[in-house]
Amino acid sequence: MSPYSKITVSSGKTYMTPFDLQHLIEKMMSGNNGKICDEFIQIVTIDTETGEEKQVVLNPQQIVVMEEAKFKRTPHVPAVFKYENQ
Repeated sequence: MSPYSKITVSSGKTYMTPFDLQHLIEKMMSGNNGKICDEFIQIVTIDTETGEEKQVVLNPQQIVVMEEAKFKRTPHVPAVFKYENQ
């Protein structure tokens, strides 16, 4: 598995996280008998342009897509070309 995940929420906003999918799924379902929790979760995201880590609070029920992703930091390359899909 890739150590990074890409999350897209219902608003269309996309987040890159330094966690694999299994970790994110466990975080969303912890202590909830296999159902997606209805509480907000705090995750670390990576800014794809600068590589800086930020804290974001998400509602798991608003997540539309979660997928594995490769994140490669390449200096002097526009952010549009940095994302590498598997």
